[in-house]
Amino acid sequence: MKQKPSLFRRTALTLAAGLLIFQLASGLAIFLNLVMPLGQRSADDLAALLVLSARIWVELPPDQRAAFEAELREIQGLTVWEPDAPLADKIGPYPYIIFLRSALASRLASSQPPRLSEEAHERFEVEFTQGGRLLRFEFSKSRVTPRPSRALLWTAVSGCPGDLGFSLVTGQKGFRPRCSIGRGGATDRQREQPPQLPESGEAELADLARVFNETSRQLLAKRENQTTLLAGVSTRPSQPPGAPENGGRTTRRGIAFALAEPDGA
Repeated sequence: MKQKPSLFRRTALTLAAGLLIFQLASGLAIFLNLVMPLGQRSADDLAALLVLSARIWVELPPDQRAAFEAELREIQGLTVWEPDAPLADKIGPYPYIIFLRSALASRLASSQPPRLSEEAHERFEVEFTQGGRLLRFEFSKSRVTPRPSRALLWTAVSGCPGDLGFSLVTGQKGFRPRCSIGRGGATDRQREQPPQLPESGEAELADLARVFNETSRQLLAKRENQTTLLAGVSTRPSQPPGAPENGGRTTRRGIAFALAEPDGA
């Protein structure tokens, strides 16, 4: 016969699933309302810096551009130069780069969209036209600090063991008294004296244990009364000769009525 799933197991799994759903919903809410707005603002600030730097580079005299490039590289971590060939627009699906592309496109002419590329998975390259000059910027990936996918993954991975542990502890604490009541019921069915359950803990469990103990005492008292009555009948003298035959039937009816009569009647 297939064993039915226990109430403890079902409750523990329900708690774990509920906590996991709550964790994922919380992570998604944090991503949509905190991480994404911060990433968009950071990308917008970098786009403004790139466009401003390109404008200054174009307006500077040629003999001052080298000093500006060195200052930009030292302070902002940006490298700028005038390339010989256009950049191939090929880059992975980085959320921050998507925000940066959108921010650059809003600041540049629609006929000159920016091009972005990834150099050996080490640095990002951005290229666009400013003042009729094609300029290329390069910066390290360390500038792209927000990683929402990793944050969500860490939240899910670290939360699963915690959810399972919390569910198991909560389930054991809540169902241990119920298991004691079940064992007591099994002992009672075996016609033995069941142990008295502790009437402590939460109010609902204490009330349930009190009702079980009271019922066990009543059943035990009824069994003792039945045993005493049957012992008295077995020791009663047999019917004398010549007594009415219906006397035994009357006695048996009285015994059956006494056995069937509930306590306190």
